[in-house]
Order: sequence, then C-alpha cells, then structure tokens
Amino acid sequence: MVGIIRVATWNLGYGSLQSPSRNSTNKVRAALEYMSGKGVDIVIAQEIFNPNSIQDIYPHQIYSEIPHKNPSGTGVWGNIDFSTDAENNGNDQKWGTAVLAKSNFHLEKFVPDGNKCKYYNTAYPGSVTIAQIANTDIAIISMYGKKIYDYEWVTNYSYLANLHRCLSDMAPLLDRFYSPKRFIIAGDWNASPQFDTRTSSKNYNFFERLVNFDLKDCLGHFPDGNYETTFKNSGQLDWMFASKKLIIKNSYVDYSKEVEDLSDHRPIITEIELEEI
Repeated sequence: MVGIIRVATWNLGYGSLQSPSRNSTNKVRAALEYMSGKGVDIVIAQEIFNPNSIQDIYPHQIYSEIPHKNPSGTGVWGNIDFSTDAENNGNDQKWGTAVLAKSNFHLEKFVPDGNKCKYYNTAYPGSVTIAQIANTDIAIISMYGKKIYDYEWVTNYSYLANLHRCLSDMAPLLDRFYSPKRFIIAGDWNASPQFDTRTSSKNYNFFERLVNFDLKDCLGHFPDGNYETTFKNSGQLDWMFASKKLIIKNSYVDYSKEVEDLSDHRPIITEIELEEI
C-alpha cells in the first residue's frame, strides 16, 4: 500500500529573543494546532518547551532539553567541557528539540545497537533529538544549530562548529552501519550557503557533508541556490534533508499569514511517499 506522510520542521520560537511566541506556551500550542490542521503527521521542532502538555495534539513525543547554564556533555569520543557557554540565548526558560507525531505514527527513541549502547548523545546536549518511526526503517532527526561559546579564544562563538560536531557524532548512524536505513534530518541550523562570501565556502561545505551521506535537500535548492526566507527577512536558516531513497512528492515553505504571529521562523512542510504506512 502506498501512502503519503507529511513532515514539517519548525523553529517554534519559544526561546527566540524576537519571536512572538517567546515564553508563550499558548503560541506554541496554536502553532501545533495549525500544523495538525494542515495534515502534518510529524513535527520536527526546535526551541520548544517540554511538550508533555500538548500530547492532546501530538501524543507521541521524544524531547531533548538544551541546558540553560554551564552544560556538560558526553559525545561519542568522551566528555566535553562547555563551561564558557554560560547562557541558553540569555533565556531563563527551558527549551530544546523534539520530534512529535500523531497517534497513527508511533515513535521510538533510537538506540544504536541496543545490545551495546544504552543511549545516543550528541556532542552538545539537546542539539539533536533522534526518533525512529516504529515498524519502519526511517529515523527522524531534529537538529538545532546552537550557538556555542567555547571558542572564545578563536571566534567567540560558532554555529557551524556545533553543527559539524553533531554531524560527526551521527556519522556511524548516517553511514548505515545500524538500522534504520533511511533518514529525515531537519531543523533550524542557523546556516546557509547564501551567507558565504566570495572568499569562503564554509557554510556550503557543511551542506556538502550532508549530501555525502546520501541525503538530498527536500526543497531541491541545494546546491543550485534560489534559497528561501524561513527566518523572517534574514534568509533560509531552516532546512529539511532526506535520504535519496525517499520519494519527495512535494516540499514547500509555508508563507501563509497564519504563521507570522506564531514564530519568527516559517515551517517547511514536505510530503513523502511511503510504500507502507
């Protein structure tokens, strides 16, 4: 049986300094009600509070919190000291990344090789949430381009450094040594090739790494350009890539008026054809 699954990625702005939904649970709830009304089965969310209170909209949830102050983390290669990263966007509210699904799509917390590993951490706590759609070979990855400050002697802060760390930690998974075999990876990455200068291609190089893991831009813009405006008036910061084996039927940025008052980001909604759902 062939069916369509609708997946959206959206930075819900709960921690964004200029977002209409900053610290507003009501705005985030309204945003998810809007997604549900658009027929979105799975929401890949960033800057969202612990979603327990909105299980009536998306009952299946996997959530990872980004620590507020002085986080410490354990990546694949050992302990990492983030003691200089003192604040979570200057926000006292707790928030993180999540994968949310409607009742007909059960989620499982992904554990690589359950006989050997009890958990999967990325280099920076909460930057990535990984969920597997039950009874499928598909993993959903919510990745947030967190600005980290442990480069104070180099550049003071960096978005790309954290993205590269997260991608490196996920390399064994994306290289398909373990099940699942197909992936959807999305989120607010705070990065875009359109921000590169004539003398630098550092953003482009990160997106090339994704392509090298046999992933494709669902919107179809990378590497050719024509990028969109997912962060209001500031270009495309939000992305959705998927395994080339997945059939993308439609993918678009939602520019409708309804989303403008719900977040400072716009969602990407993608329809994917699955042989069995």
